[in-house]
Amino acid sequence: MSTQIKTCLVFALISLAACGEEGNGPAPGPSFEAAGSPAIAPVTPTPPRTAVLIVKNRYSNLTVTGVFLSPSYEDKWGLNQLQGKLLPPGEDLTLREIPCDDYYDLKITGSAGSTIGTVKELYFACGLEKIVTLSR
Repeated sequence: MSTQIKTCLVFALISLAACGEEGNGPAPGPSFEAAGSPAIAPVTPTPPRTAVLIVKNRYSNLTVTGVFLSPSYEDKWGLNQLQGKLLPPGEDLTLREIPCDDYYDLKITGSAGSTIGTVKELYFACGLEKIVTLSR
């Protein structure tokens, strides 16, 4: 076969290989922004608008019967967050989705509704956990 025919066949094969199948164009390459176009800022996740309270009962012989949390500006205590359950020694209670960027009062009660302790004006920052450990 002559050199001229071989060269034509090589060019023909290269041309066919570059075309691909019908309906499929070449693979998309990287895209570039035109000069002067506004840059698109990366999306930053929205911080959570709630906080978490964890109450840890580390008393050796005292069962918690009530955990009351209310905004500091309220005159009355909120509902018992234990909802009829008990928090025995060594157990934890986690309260989620507390509206944040606000101050709360916390009251812990034991048997017969006796007050174990109160904490006034606990600040709950968004996205963070507040941990209260009960112990002697």
